[in-house]
Amino acid sequence: MTGDSRPRSPRAGLLAVWISTATAIALADAPPAAPARSARPAVAAAPDLRGTPQQPLLVRTPPDLRGTSGRPSVVSAAPPTDVEARGEADERAWRHTIDRWTIGAAVATILVLIGQGIAFIFQAHRLKQSVDETRRATQATLRIAQTEQQTARRQLKAYVFVAGHGVKYDRALEASIIVKNFGQTPAYKLRVSIRTLIGGTGEFRESAVSEMPPTVGTLGPGATFGAAVRVDISTEELQTIQAGFQRLFVYGKVTFEDAFGNAGRWTTFRLMTQSPTWTQLVSCAEGNDSDSLEQDEALFYTSRVI
Repeated sequence: MTGDSRPRSPRAGLLAVWISTATAIALADAPPAAPARSARPAVAAAPDLRGTPQQPLLVRTPPDLRGTSGRPSVVSAAPPTDVEARGEADERAWRHTIDRWTIGAAVATILVLIGQGIAFIFQAHRLKQSVDETRRATQATLRIAQTEQQTARRQLKAYVFVAGHGVKYDRALEASIIVKNFGQTPAYKLRVSIRTLIGGTGEFRESAVSEMPPTVGTLGPGATFGAAVRVDISTEELQTIQAGFQRLFVYGKVTFEDAFGNAGRWTTFRLMTQSPTWTQLVSCAEGNDSDSLEQDEALFYTSRVI
């Protein structure tokens, strides 16, 4: 015996027969082979231009949805270490200190600004007071200067008044006056007008002085000028004047120009006889005026007797 001398089982023999039969049937049913085709020349394949400038690739990247409501990001922080915790604590303390110093500096700045504002208001008030005081002092100085100027002018300018007067009878009744310059500067273009009137007691009708006599010249400081007028009356009229039943009124006007160029300066006078001293003239209550003096001062000057 050659080969494997172990006896075969009946199942192995049946399987080999079945395989041989199936193979034969398959070969019998197969179609005849197709005739061989003639060989054709090979055709070169077209080059792949994708990804080149002639045919760039269009890559569509899907949108990144991370961090959106559809795909929220979840970051889990790692717990800090001891060194990091101490560093953060020190940093917080340092920042707290800086914040305190910043707040203190801000408060100090506000207080300084408030103090400066108060000082500015105080200085402005003092400055206003100083300006007011300076203005008042200036006004007072101006008033003093004006007063001194007015006083100097009042003292220097000419004042011409009646300085003396009298009445006498020598075949006619003669009334005379003397005018004097009481000022310290000359009276220029002096004119004196004198008139008389005989009337009852308390009666006086002054006639208007329409024309003044010609200029008699310049009356210097302290100089005098006399003027007189004669009245022809009868013995009976003289006796009524001496008895006081009638009175002789002597009145007139003096005009001049002062050294300061004030033209038209004037002084008026009104005198009358009085019994029993009928030769002496007294000032009337009215008619004694001046352009520069009050009536009582004019009365003082015209109350003198020759």
